Amino acid sequence: MLDLRAVAQDYESFERKLARRGEGAVAALAPVRPLAARRRELNLALEKQKKEQGDANAKIRELAKTDKGAVEGARAALRALGDEVKKTEQELSGVEAEIERLLLLVPNPPHESVPDGKDEKDNQVVRSWGEKKDLGFAARPHWELGEALGILEWQQA
Repeated sequence: MLDLRAVAQDYESFERKLARRGEGAVAALAPVRPLAARRRELNLALEKQKKEQGDANAKIRELAKTDKGAVEGARAALRALGDEVKKTEQELSGVEAEIERLLLLVPNPPHESVPDGKDEKDNQVVRSWGEKKDLGFAARPHWELGEALGILEWQQA
């Protein structure tokens, strides 16, 4: 999964790199950008609300020393501010969950050394070791071999 901070700091670079993987990869990244901006807005709003909450707590302590009658009104305002904080936190967690879900769908960008290509036919062999042996029979996939040997049980799984 891609790191949201890295994507948010250099979105255009990720977009350029993902374009090498195809338009589908770029399209998968596109909805993340507005959500990242919304996340940033919510974080700033939450910090501001928490600061106001701290200031209101300090104000209540001062009022408790001087005017006990005004304390109830200040506490009601503090409760309302606490409700706003909870609402913002819930919205923020929803946005973060959606960002995480979307980032799971975005493929990793290819390394600079990887050549561009449409499919596996465009891959380049970098190195090979040894010679391929002629088995004298048709090779079978591992899942067929495992089932024949009794070590893989697809029905039970």
